[in-house]
Amino acid sequence: MSLVLALIIAGLLTAFGVSSFAQDSRPVRYTALVLEGTTQAGTEFKLEIRTRAFAASDPKEKWYWGTDGLEPRRLIEDLSLVVGAVRVKIAESAVADLANPTLPRGVFLTEKDGRILIHISGGDGAGSYDAVLETCEGSISGRQVSHFNPDGEFVTDREEFSKCVGKKGVAK
Repeated sequence: MSLVLALIIAGLLTAFGVSSFAQDSRPVRYTALVLEGTTQAGTEFKLEIRTRAFAASDPKEKWYWGTDGLEPRRLIEDLSLVVGAVRVKIAESAVADLANPTLPRGVFLTEKDGRILIHISGGDGAGSYDAVLETCEGSISGRQVSHFNPDGEFVTDREEFSKCVGKKGVAK
């Protein structure tokens, strides 16, 4: 191999974030994630997500996002969010069917109209999903799950847990 070709390949590997040092490395498996930061208004927040392995006692006939209809590998065991002095109430039902979350890069927060949005992505390929949980006045007011339908189209399902029209969230 010529020196020029070797330099081009090394440059491409570096450009795509793969150095020769990490080239043969394998990813680790994450089971929990803690995110801490501040809202746009400067209020501190802390988000924690913990997962657990799918157990023999878990319902097998239940539908789980992120599985292609197969048995999930991991389920969300606990999700908590504290913004300032407010602990957001997150019902287990808001995350009970979100399987195989992609940790760490598939979980993050954004803000919209003074509300915190919790983003959780999971699964892979046709079974992948993007879920957004909306906070309002210290609880989850709605959930939106975007996913592929059987026709291969990316569609969105929305569930409202409580009305939040015109109310302020906990971001301020």
